[in-house]
Amino acid sequence: MSHVARTAVVAARASQNGVARAVPRAVATQPAAATTLVQRRWQSSGKVDRPLSPHLTIYRFGLNAITSVGHRGTGMFMAGALGSAGIGLMVSSHDLAYFIEAMRDTGFMLPLAKMAVAGPLSYHFMTGVRHVLWDNIIAHNLNTSYNMSYGIIALSGAITLGAAFVECDA
Repeated sequence: MSHVARTAVVAARASQNGVARAVPRAVATQPAAATTLVQRRWQSSGKVDRPLSPHLTIYRFGLNAITSVGHRGTGMFMAGALGSAGIGLMVSSHDLAYFIEAMRDTGFMLPLAKMAVAGPLSYHFMTGVRHVLWDNIIAHNLNTSYNMSYGIIALSGAITLGAAFVECDA
């Protein structure tokens, strides 16, 4: 946008807001021309027959980016699950012990429920510790960072599988 057009748009906005003579009189008398110039540019930019940007299809995310997105995803999953469980228990006629006993009686559902809790919790905790280390400028080396990411994935997987088959008697 040219300087004259930009100044005319500022003048038009100033006159709409009741501000008198924000720009010189010669420019302030032409807001319509500037408005049509802006409208023509917006209209012509939408008629281009090419994709917006291929950056998401050609860019390969690094392991650190993927695990950081996973950290956010597990946080959202746990927040949603905890909120849903809380609301469900509030509107239910049964208490939490009833649902736990019902899962124990089915047999196949209990390991899945344990995995659904242990997996996101262990992964989110370990990636959170990694982010705290990064905030304190520890382990910023790319090789160390990748090794930490592989370790987090392996350890959270082991914790998830271990938690699924641990028996606890209450």
